[in-house]
Amino acid sequence: MRLFLDLIENLNQSKVEKDNVQALSYYFSNESPKEGIATLALLSQKKPARIAKTNELKTWLLFEKSIPEWLYEDCEKATNDPLETLGLLASGKKEKGGTPIQISDLLGYVQEIKSIEKEDQRDSIVQIWSKLDFKECHFFNKLITGSFRTSIPISVLAKSLALAFDQDEFNIQNKLKSNWKPDGKTLTDWLKEESPEGESKKPYPFHDFTRLEIVDEISNPEHWLVEWKYEGLRCQIMVMESKVWLWTLDHEMVSGQFPEIVQSAEKLPHGTVLEGQILPLTDGKVASSDILKARLRSKKPGKKELGSSEFYFLVFDQLESRTEDIRHLPLQARKAIIESTLSETRIDRFFIEKTMGFSTLLELEEIQNQARENHASGLMLKKSTASYTHDKDNKNWLAMALKPITLNAVLLYAKKGKETQSNKFDNFTLAAWDEGKLVPFVNLSMAFSTPDQHKIGSFIKLNTVENFGPVRSLKPGLVFEISFDSIETSARHKSGIILKKAKLVQIRWDLKIEEAIHLRELKAMTVKG
Repeated sequence: MRLFLDLIENLNQSKVEKDNVQALSYYFSNESPKEGIATLALLSQKKPARIAKTNELKTWLLFEKSIPEWLYEDCEKATNDPLETLGLLASGKKEKGGTPIQISDLLGYVQEIKSIEKEDQRDSIVQIWSKLDFKECHFFNKLITGSFRTSIPISVLAKSLALAFDQDEFNIQNKLKSNWKPDGKTLTDWLKEESPEGESKKPYPFHDFTRLEIVDEISNPEHWLVEWKYEGLRCQIMVMESKVWLWTLDHEMVSGQFPEIVQSAEKLPHGTVLEGQILPLTDGKVASSDILKARLRSKKPGKKELGSSEFYFLVFDQLESRTEDIRHLPLQARKAIIESTLSETRIDRFFIEKTMGFSTLLELEEIQNQARENHASGLMLKKSTASYTHDKDNKNWLAMALKPITLNAVLLYAKKGKETQSNKFDNFTLAAWDEGKLVPFVNLSMAFSTPDQHKIGSFIKLNTVENFGPVRSLKPGLVFEISFDSIETSARHKSGIILKKAKLVQIRWDLKIEEAIHLRELKAMTVKG
């Protein structure tokens, strides 16, 4: 149990995939197969349903322990966490030399409690509390109240198990995505089982690209093709005897999240592998990336979700044609094969990425200027004579960013950095005009040079209206210049918008606050979602 609780603590503290894979791999390698399968079930969202509400547990605890409610409430104010308070007050003293409690034991307790009448559940839960120390009791309470949540992607679980047991990552991921049950199995048994779909069609290594910093580095423009670069989900779609696998760049299978695309792909010829992006479209235009993120969070979308948004597969490469690996062919030849494949089948929801040529760097710049009108996040330059390769240092694919948009906004709030001196601020909330009032619309961080930092500190000191801990509410009087790539509508923000890749550029000491941008101008630039 201690190994499991340490794992959960590590996973909660780190958002770095590599660290989480290592932590999970260490756990599965050192835990027993019986506990390993119980943990795998919990982390892959096969957790038990809620048995009791937090307030019910509180009522039972106060009755059993004869604790005054005022004392409990004081304890809760100190911890600021009802479940932590319950764990501290409910846990018992463990006997020395006693049998340690395991995850499988707790899950067994939960199953027993679910099977008895509500009136008897209290006595069982109180009895179990007495067997647990604080950390175990805290976790048990999370289980029975449905409060235990994890956000470990299936791809990370698959990588960690493959690393721990030297198994095929894609086969493990297939099994994790199936409707498997841990009943009566050990992790060893589960790993030996066949994938529900047999051996999956594995993706090819994805082609890497280099970011283009200086346009003048491009020579022989006639050898290059240009494509719009969108903020979609890059995937390889693989078809074998009408079976379809949809793999992301992170080696996560997302066939279940996009059934409409999979259904269309079933019509593709046997042995077809296409690469492209899944994109949400509204009125024929690329929509907000939030729509795509929402679909990805739904493991099995229902009728309502399938009817609320339109998803399409934008094809920009073909890697296999009728089981033949064609990655060695030049890009122009592969593009011709794409045309033939899609025109032959005439399937819905698939369309070919538009390619453009240029003969001078000036023409390339003109294409770059058109990207934003096409709701693109940039350009992708690809050498027409190059084969498909995944070498990290290759320069056959070059990503070219948009020219940023700049505007001026008014400083409303400033926040001190966590590790800076008391007179230094590096986090700023900026506002735009809306019918004579200033409405905050972006929060940005930047460490300015020492002279500017002193000036900002002096301005903040003289213009502070209110203090909220490290935050200062300011009298409007200072304008900042910012840059960004695009704007999307957002119901979560008071301003109704969200900026993509926004950065602070400089302080505009020379401008008056009346010269700052108006919210209506920002909304006119939005990509609707």
